[in-house]
Amino acid sequence: MLWNASAQRMVAVGLV
Repeated sequence: MLWNASAQRMVAVGLV
């Protein structure tokens, strides 16, 4: 997962 910080945060929020 080498995406932008914003994308990673969105994914993290989606997982949580």
